[in-house]
Amino acid sequence: MGILINNEEANLGNDVKNPTEIEKIIKSKMADIEKTFKGRFPLKFAYVKSVISQGTLVKSDGGEAKKIPIYPFRPIKLTHQIKINNERVDITYFKTRTYNKQKEMWKSMPKNLDFGGALDVVEIDIDLAFFLLYIHPNIDNTIDCAEIKRVNNKKEFTYRFVDDQKAAIEVVSKEKAKIKVQNLIYGVMTDEQVKQMALLNKVFNAEMLHPDQIRIQLFNKVVDEANKAHSFENVYGDFEAKYQQLTAAKDTKANVPKADDKPNVDNVDNVDNVDNNNLDKGDNELKLKGLISDAMKVEVIKIWGKEGNANRYWSIFDLETKKLAGKVCSIVHKDPIDSLYETLLANKDDIVTLIENKIKEAKAQ
Repeated sequence: MGILINNEEANLGNDVKNPTEIEKIIKSKMADIEKTFKGRFPLKFAYVKSVISQGTLVKSDGGEAKKIPIYPFRPIKLTHQIKINNERVDITYFKTRTYNKQKEMWKSMPKNLDFGGALDVVEIDIDLAFFLLYIHPNIDNTIDCAEIKRVNNKKEFTYRFVDDQKAAIEVVSKEKAKIKVQNLIYGVMTDEQVKQMALLNKVFNAEMLHPDQIRIQLFNKVVDEANKAHSFENVYGDFEAKYQQLTAAKDTKANVPKADDKPNVDNVDNVDNVDNNNLDKGDNELKLKGLISDAMKVEVIKIWGKEGNANRYWSIFDLETKKLAGKVCSIVHKDPIDSLYETLLANKDDIVTLIENKIKEAKAQ
């Protein structure tokens, strides 16, 4: 058993005096595997669900037929090209290697691994574990690292590495992050903070809902985004960061002295470090998104065009004539509110004032 680098056997022993950089990397990754999965061998590999089909088993005695899984026969190719430190190399796993004197060449076996649905890799075969986890492009849930890059990594995987411990850790981590956000929304945030966070997260009709209705919709929206995202940590982490930024901005502004006040000597350093640009940016985002929500509630702005129409746009809506009264902006984002928000942000003195006046007129009717 061993590894070939460009058809040359790699020296991966502990007594090698001058290993190449590639050999050093391979040895270190094998050591990582041994350390990471100590006590958890054999490592298990199986087909992904999309490869497994269903068949019907009919009993000869006329008994009830049963549905059974059908596992196709698909060999695992044991040579693949990869990049190690940006150098393209062919990496091969072999079980045996014999020298043919007549042809003056080495022959490595096997060319492929026969795979019928399950494969267990024992600790002594760490070379194969390394090949499958770091090299093979068609195995899902493998290991990524900075030094080794798969050249032809496929999106549709045939095989998967079954790591029950990792799966359990991910489930618990996801639930912890979810519960933390749930506790923030349901137990920590004030009604006003919930409303502000709902505006920042574009909860529909937040201005019209009871605070507890907002809490439910806000939490469900965050969870739905986390379930769809590639990384749930980013979604939950971003929500926490927005909330902390919101509360920090309010706390900091409360401690900033007015122009005609003398700052408390103990707080001078804190006042000097206030980033007013960031505070203003956060307040401005809340103000504009609140304005959009108000405008939609009283229907002084509306979308022209059906979803999917490339010419869709936001327009002022005249409540008296019941007609569109002027284009505000084109809809260029997947979420129409993003397009309107960017326009209001760039044209605060013009369109914002117009919409504010239209809202006042609508509420006066």
